[in-house]
Amino acid sequence: MNYNCSTKRRNDLCSSLSMQYLASGLPRTPLLGTPVNNALRVSGAKLLSMALFLERETSRGRPVVTAEQNKAVVSRYFQEFHDGREHAILEEIMTPDLLEGTRQVTEMLLTAFPDYRLTIEEQIAEGDKVATVWNGSGTHQGEWESPAGTIAPTGRQVMWTGTTTLRLSEGQISDVIASSWDHLGILQQLGAVEVTEPRTGA
Repeated sequence: MNYNCSTKRRNDLCSSLSMQYLASGLPRTPLLGTPVNNALRVSGAKLLSMALFLERETSRGRPVVTAEQNKAVVSRYFQEFHDGREHAILEEIMTPDLLEGTRQVTEMLLTAFPDYRLTIEEQIAEGDKVATVWNGSGTHQGEWESPAGTIAPTGRQVMWTGTTTLRLSEGQISDVIASSWDHLGILQQLGAVEVTEPRTGA
């Protein structure tokens, strides 16, 4: 299998990739023009492209972060920062420009629902983006600055759903692409708006 490594800088990469190929147990001399050979050529090109990307990013001083590592950072945001009340970690997992807004929303939650909890239901990560579906719950013990105005404490237990899509950069949350809560559901549970029958259909 030939990766056409023409420069000394790529020799080590190619050697490593070739060893991985040989260790895989795949045929060492597939017939030219066969589907197997064509597939191996594509696979080899992808491996080389990935190796060169990692080498380039590392040489620029940038940490290479995987999608799974990004998921872990976002999980810490929900599980440690929110549920664990470990507010000191925020500067570790989030870029400076997002800190103030995040702290304001968190303070609002703590004021209205001091015992609130956010539970991750599902997460999907691709590239530098992580989408999270989550559930929230808490007891309405303080004033809530809702989209419909200030709601005085009711003492009621509430539950709501939410989705949050974040972009990460170098292991930190760097952008809120979208975040949606079921504000109407909370208002209905608090008796602030009339409960209506859900509509049918998608």
